[in-house]
Amino acid sequence: MAYPNPPIFAKYYTERAVARKRCPPPPPIPKKFVIFGEQYDLEEPIMKSLPEMGQVQVFQTSEKMPQIKAELKRLNSSIMTMFVDLMQLITNNTGTKHCHEAFQNLRVLFINMHHLINECRISQGYASLVVMQVERLKQLRELSIDVETTRVHILDLLAEARKCSIQVETPFDLESLQQVQKAAQKPPKSMKEAFDSKLTTANRPVALLKTGDLAELLELRGVLKGSNSSQMPM
Repeated sequence: MAYPNPPIFAKYYTERAVARKRCPPPPPIPKKFVIFGEQYDLEEPIMKSLPEMGQVQVFQTSEKMPQIKAELKRLNSSIMTMFVDLMQLITNNTGTKHCHEAFQNLRVLFINMHHLINECRISQGYASLVVMQVERLKQLRELSIDVETTRVHILDLLAEARKCSIQVETPFDLESLQQVQKAAQKPPKSMKEAFDSKLTTANRPVALLKTGDLAELLELRGVLKGSNSSQMPM
């Protein structure tokens, strides 16, 4: 799937132009826009008051949470009382006019309570973020404790393994090493010793010898034959 080409004005925002501050400024952010048919204005408050929306306000405006809670409780009690009165009017059937007035009063109370609850959404959002961060911090602390506990447990296992392991020490004998080196430097007295010095086993085939080793063995063989013939009695 091919991505669309960047807009034509992207060529003005190169790294060199941005570093030298020669690129054009970004377009201004619109203050008013429409999303899903709903018009928004960034310069207006997040929530309008009830009188601005053409509704009757029956509660006292306050920015303190204790007073808002008290107003919500008062509205709740008024709604319950008005609902009971409306049920009595409908039951007694005293008149359609009184029932309509009670219904309109109940509607106004519900609108006021709904608006007051919506005004608390911002505080609720901040409180929700605080709770989420506290819970996240708690999880990170528990994870840190678990990691530290696992680390200590692994260190204990390693220490126990070192205690149970067998300590093997190979002594180094300089005198024995010198004797082995002197014995290796002595010339062989027979063909068998020569083969044993060049090969790991006497039964190893001669074909595995190097060229220099084979020439040396042949030369040694001639020397040994010459010495044996000179030692024979005349």
